[in-house]
Amino acid sequence: MNLSCLLSLLKEIPAYRQLVRELSTAKGEHKASILDAAKPYLIAALYEELDLPLIVVTAQPESARKLHEQIRAWCSPSVELYRLPELDFLPYGSSQLSAVGYQMMERLRALATLALYQSLHSTPRLLRPDKSGLAMTGGGVFCDDGRGTVPRNDEKERVKVDKPPLVVTSALAIMSKTIPHRDFVSACHILKPGVATEPVGLLRRWQSMGYEMEDVVEVPGQMSKRGGIIDVFPPCSQLPVRIEFFGNQTES
Repeated sequence: MNLSCLLSLLKEIPAYRQLVRELSTAKGEHKASILDAAKPYLIAALYEELDLPLIVVTAQPESARKLHEQIRAWCSPSVELYRLPELDFLPYGSSQLSAVGYQMMERLRALATLALYQSLHSTPRLLRPDKSGLAMTGGGVFCDDGRGTVPRNDEKERVKVDKPPLVVTSALAIMSKTIPHRDFVSACHILKPGVATEPVGLLRRWQSMGYEMEDVVEVPGQMSKRGGIIDVFPPCSQLPVRIEFFGNQTES
């Protein structure tokens, strides 16, 4: 059941209007005492009204998982809600480090969305994705369709870069070691249909980022090349992505 139609009721309350005015200044620290049961409702309303990137941090991982599910019920179905989970293994000395699990995919998807949104909105409300652009990151593959959305092979799986992201996480998750922001952003690049791109150089770059060359792309972190076709499976995508070249020119 979606409850987003009830958000308008909260927006008429004076205390809520005062909180919105304070948060809109983006200066200083603002505190409010909120009942636990009301937090998902309030967060969804603030996100809808402020139109700003929002990261919600809870004390415990289980609280983050529960809050993520509750916020989903209050948000519009079109809202892309992300969860930045904690790592399920130690970052050093673990044999699981090379494994790409569901939590790692979820984590990379949230990080990639934050990085892509920031790069496209470094000048707030002025920059927008190029209408024919295909943005590639180490964590995902994004192709703008001119509506501020970034479709993947599975049309049900979309990442919205024109709308600020809403991310729910825990203190443990944000304390976990991850790739430096500068390195993550430097792994982002743009592919556009009709623009010259050297396929071999592209594959070398992905290989330096940890992708493995395979005959058939089946799991995240793999890539393949057959003639003028490159398949790549970013860790944060549900399905692989296919890029077609004519010589050194990107066709689709």
